Amino acid sequence: AAYESVNDFNYYGQQMMIGPEVLADNMELTQLTGRYELEYVNAENSGIDIWQLRYNAINECNIVIQEVEDEAVEGTAAEKASLKAQALFLRALFYHDLARAYGYEPGQEVNGFNLAVPLKLTATLGLSDVADLPRATNVQVYEQIENDLLDAIPNLPDATLGTSEVSFASADAARLLLARVYLYWGRDADAASTAQQVIAGDGSDLVAAADYFASWDDQANPCHPESLFESEIRLLDWSGVDGANNSLHSLLMNETGGSQFILTASAELISVLEEEPGDVRIDLFNDESLGQEYNKWRGDGPQPFMENIPIIRLAEGYLITAEALGPGA
Repeated sequence: AAYESVNDFNYYGQQMMIGPEVLADNMELTQLTGRYELEYVNAENSGIDIWQLRYNAINECNIVIQEVEDEAVEGTAAEKASLKAQALFLRALFYHDLARAYGYEPGQEVNGFNLAVPLKLTATLGLSDVADLPRATNVQVYEQIENDLLDAIPNLPDATLGTSEVSFASADAARLLLARVYLYWGRDADAASTAQQVIAGDGSDLVAAADYFASWDDQANPCHPESLFESEIRLLDWSGVDGANNSLHSLLMNETGGSQFILTASAELISVLEEEPGDVRIDLFNDESLGQEYNKWRGDGPQPFMENIPIIRLAEGYLITAEALGPGA
């Protein structure tokens, strides 16, 4: 259930992928449908709204973490350790996204405001488990995320990039998430060293520039060749109606009948990409009458509008390392 929640349209299925780009002025509205209009003008109380469903998913993780080692639960010690590690990874991901959406990063506080979100680390199985918790500080939340990931890594498997194995937590996905957390935390040396545990360091493990456009072909690559953790959407969980209204393909393209195509790349973003010699990302944009279609999300999965969504990619390891080490490295 916690894995499936990653696909929610108000999470990585849509909002976490599109919302930040709208708020950052990297996207413009092509049609007014009521969606992302407030974010587009940065209206009061607009932003990333992931509170309720993330805490539902955190509770699902807490149930596994708290109950899996009970003797009444079947399974070997190794199987239980793996399940617990996966739940710790997901809880860390959910808490980092909550901390980013509802608080400031450590060291980046405004007017001394250092509160993030409540830390609920025990399972809520009934009304007696409900508690009115205060918001923890950003450092407390980050410390919990770090502890979860460090506890998870030894019991997580390796995963082969480009295969369905990346739809589950792996040791390298946890390491790269930890590197991301360290970067946000201002712990640059830890960010760089942790990211370097994952990457080759010379770029040989990345998709070649000549193959970048093709790497987003859903049919040839159901799992992106650089994905370390990818949201897998299965037919059992899929609604064609929801996809036509809410999928990334629908909102960003006008190719499939029923597409919404409400957002396009801003002229400024396109200009920046065009000015950079050899920037292959520009190949992902396609001129259309209403604007620039974003040809990354092609919706060519088993059903129209359907595709997996990369969440943690190998390329991020290089970006984390570069930012952490700085231009003189």
